[in-house]
Amino acid sequence: ISESIVRGLCKVLQLTLPRYRDSTSQSYVKSVIISLVKQHGDWTIKHLTANLTDIAVSHYHLIPTKNTSQSGLYALSWSCLLIEHGLNNCSDNAKAEFQRLVDAQAVLLSVVAAAGVGRNTAKAYKILSTMWKSVKGSEELYSNALASAEPSAHIVVFGSYLIRYLSETKRTELIAKYKPSLLDIFIKVAISCKHKPALYIVKESEPLLKHVTHEEFKQFLLPAMQKAMLRNPEIILECVGNVMLGLSLDLSQYAQGIGKSLV
Repeated sequence: ISESIVRGLCKVLQLTLPRYRDSTSQSYVKSVIISLVKQHGDWTIKHLTANLTDIAVSHYHLIPTKNTSQSGLYALSWSCLLIEHGLNNCSDNAKAEFQRLVDAQAVLLSVVAAAGVGRNTAKAYKILSTMWKSVKGSEELYSNALASAEPSAHIVVFGSYLIRYLSETKRTELIAKYKPSLLDIFIKVAISCKHKPALYIVKESEPLLKHVTHEEFKQFLLPAMQKAMLRNPEIILECVGNVMLGLSLDLSQYAQGIGKSLV
């Protein structure tokens, strides 16, 4: 079997996405992916990553629906198979695709979450957490990849899912290391923005917000929210309310300062 055949098979897999919507058909697709990545890891990672990137970009620009969310979930599960069955056995050239694969996964997770289908977001977290658990050291690899990625809402949401996993597995040192940069991106894309942010961004970022300390709130979040409320209250007010709901802090000491920004 040659690389061109693997490339063609990966393209065929992409074509099955809108057609194979039942669990049995999807299990067949996953079996093909696992077989390909085990026997031809480098080629499969290279070409399926390219296809997953195309899927992610095309679906993200569609109006979020239950159908687009389900497609994103299927594609996300395929991407995790590449990591689970191929990452530790591929060459350095294939490992160079890892950053691109993480970028695609981040967009696919946003595709899943944007429709607000709770069942699908729960499945997405289960798929990702299973992957992180099965591949030793993957948490560090993902943390580094997210830190190196272009700042975006996708990275914030994906990073928040990773923080949830790190919290559940008591990896507090990794949370402390990568939380500041993730919080900075969150402020840029969800608070200090010129257009009304999508509500799913704040909702899915709750694992990040739960780890915000009083010092971080006073130094970073509060000034950004006050500035945004003075500049564009009609755009940011709902978002600010959801941010405060997502925090695990007692905000009573900040009530007066927040209130002044609303008057």
